[in-house]
Amino acid sequence: MKPKKSASLNLEEHGIIIVTMDEQPPLPCPSPCVRHCGIDESLHCSGCLRTGREVGAWLSMSDEEKWTLLSTLAGREKALRRGPSRSA
Repeated sequence: MKPKKSASLNLEEHGIIIVTMDEQPPLPCPSPCVRHCGIDESLHCSGCLRTGREVGAWLSMSDEEKWTLLSTLAGREKALRRGPSRSA
């Protein structure tokens, strides 16, 4: 007995559209605020590590700018954990 040929499925016909990662809209960026606000001696918020200017600009930033800032904050956190760099 020969296997039946399966009909190809037209996804668009069923309302399914395949998109690549580049075509997908960016996910909304969550706020880095952890409700532990206070500017420390480094002039960064002790909770989220943003500067006062970054906190003030947050609502007017695009999601792309917000995601970029989150990446910056991750690097900032690592640098602050290491402490000041020591030069000879």
